[in-house]
Amino acid sequence: MSGSFITDDLTVFFDPEEFADDGMLGWDPVVGQFHEAYELASVGAYGMATTAPSFALASTSVPANVVGMAFDRAGIRYTVRGTEPGSSGVTVLVLEVA
Repeated sequence: MSGSFITDDLTVFFDPEEFADDGMLGWDPVVGQFHEAYELASVGAYGMATTAPSFALASTSVPANVVGMAFDRAGIRYTVRGTEPGSSGVTVLVLEVA
């Protein structure tokens, strides 16, 4: 058994016919899973709602200096603001609408 809870074969998660989405990271096409989670934050007595877009992809598809790169998906341009590397072979790109 592998050291991670995800099997070593991640292809099903990155198959456009199954769960995956297409995108462009810089000039390179990538396949992964796009998420746009809803977030509600408290600001004093008030609340503020926003979304937190992210794109999870195989760590082997992520270049060394990805922060600041353009990411395009479905006609919307984002900027990579950070990464959340995981031990399971998947990296999450933290995105911001450009």
